[in-house]
Amino acid sequence: MKMLAQNAPPDATRVLGVTDVDLSIPMLTFLFGQAHLDGPIAVVSLCRLHQQFYGLPADESLLRERTVKEVLHELGHTFGLAHCSDPKCAMSLATHIELVDGKEAQYCERCGAQLVERFTSRGGV
Repeated sequence: MKMLAQNAPPDATRVLGVTDVDLSIPMLTFLFGQAHLDGPIAVVSLCRLHQQFYGLPADESLLRERTVKEVLHELGHTFGLAHCSDPKCAMSLATHIELVDGKEAQYCERCGAQLVERFTSRGGV
């Protein structure tokens, strides 16, 4: 994330990095992604989104679906959204792949309203 921030175009409002490298932080053995809360930088790892990681045949459609959900999740953090208690919301916390699969590729009504409020009251990003 530090490298993304250092190499971000000066006019970028958000920078999203996508990698196949497995991510972790000291308190978690792995992450599907990471973002600065209400900040400009986010990263998503495809490593554990691939079916092959779990010893299953490749499924490009499922990989795309999972990727969209995690991109929405991490970008949501950059716009100030916290984790959501609705397991279907893209902002719900996913600690294993079944939770990613249980999400929808959209924000729930509450999280969507928070984004609308952010962009109407603050004039955008």
